[in-house]
Amino acid sequence: MSGISYNPNVIPLGGTGGSTFAAHGVLLGEGTSPFTTVSGSSAGQVLTWVSTSADPTFQTPSATGWRLISSWTYSSDVSSLPFINLSGYSAVYVVLLDVTSSAASIRRVRVSTNNGATYLSALGDYRSMGAGGFTTNQTSIELNGVFAGALSPYTCIYGFNVSGASKPAKVVGTTDYILPTTTALNAIELSPSVGNFTGGSIYIIGM
Repeated sequence: MSGISYNPNVIPLGGTGGSTFAAHGVLLGEGTSPFTTVSGSSAGQVLTWVSTSADPTFQTPSATGWRLISSWTYSSDVSSLPFINLSGYSAVYVVLLDVTSSAASIRRVRVSTNNGATYLSALGDYRSMGAGGFTTNQTSIELNGVFAGALSPYTCIYGFNVSGASKPAKVVGTTDYILPTTTALNAIELSPSVGNFTGGSIYIIGM
């Protein structure tokens, strides 16, 4: 058409500002600047509006309802099992099924505030509850007494990713706990107090 200029690489002349874009990406308008592309990094992520001054990004949606996050089934002896990237969950169940150990031991749960770089393990990071609200300082959540054979205890940590408040935890059939930290949690580690895990399965369920 006479009098109309078009250039596919020039923004004011109707172009995109680029000749190629990442496959399967989403194009984002950038005013008079060339289009940009944003892509997800894993299945299930959704494009999320961050702010009026920043491009949207693909993020894992917050979980709704209980769902299986991760699991482990015995294939070889291990001394500890970390489960990371749990920041999207407000409550987390740790379920052991017929878990055995190489020596008589306590199955322990410890938590992390830095996604598994370190785990809280100082005396007093966990407090077991007694009658009348009295507490005893502990170095972990203890799921059972000292035993090597197959055990199937489980615990739930509530307020897992909540900042500004301590977290209650319940070991079903035995002791309740308080986790004094007011920092949001984002990882869990399971281990026997001595030896290795030598059998069974472990499930991490979150909401």
